[in-house]
Amino acid sequence: NNVSDYSEVGSVIIDTVAPSVVENVTGPSTTTSTTPTITWDNSTDNAGGVGMHNKFPYAVYYSQNSNFVSGVTQINVASNSFTPSSPLAKGKWYFKVRSRDMVANATVNYSNTATVTIQ
Repeated sequence: NNVSDYSEVGSVIIDTVAPSVVENVTGPSTTTSTTPTITWDNSTDNAGGVGMHNKFPYAVYYSQNSNFVSGVTQINVASNSFTPSSPLAKGKWYFKVRSRDMVANATVNYSNTATVTIQ
């Protein structure tokens, strides 16, 4: 007879709520550095959520197009700061961020946009 004892009762959390929208994205308004550091406030996933993504809770988007319709680069990052690994060209750059939780619910809205001018 291939019957075992019942397992213990467990619980399941159905998480359909995205974490909080990223706020206070900032960087130097003008710099000569071609790898400017961008920072923001930590997001939270408190509304019955399972917590922030354990590896890459943030996605940073940057472009020289203020509407982010072309030339957009997206990088997943583990903390609330980002420094490009490759030098950026001189000119205006625009940065915005989204957060996601452990089950990949991402914020619908992006953060504010930080503008950095590289001279």
